[in-house]
Amino acid sequence: MLQRLNYLEQQSRFNNLELHCLPENKHENLYSTVKQLGIVIGCELKDEDILHCTRIAKMSSSNTRPRSIVIQLASPKVRDQILAAFISFNKSTSELFDNRYVSQVLLCKLDLM
Repeated sequence: MLQRLNYLEQQSRFNNLELHCLPENKHENLYSTVKQLGIVIGCELKDEDILHCTRIAKMSSSNTRPRSIVIQLASPKVRDQILAAFISFNKSTSELFDNRYVSQVLLCKLDLM
């Protein structure tokens, strides 16, 4: 029974993506931020591709990093397309910039800096 429960929990998270270090804004709209991120990396998302997105609680309140974002997507295919677009974006921008500036380039294109 416990093994089946673990399997079902894993299956329910199979379509999820987790984003780290995306700055928090008081009145942010995570759905539009995720869609805008998709445009920047070259993977345009439709409204029906994003089932749910939310920030998750920090493990330690003393941590200064922004809370992570969990995105529940409609299918593994959409998740894989986003991951492939991220990899492609990171490769193309790392050729233009030093690796430590790639995340800053992404944030500038998202207008979050």
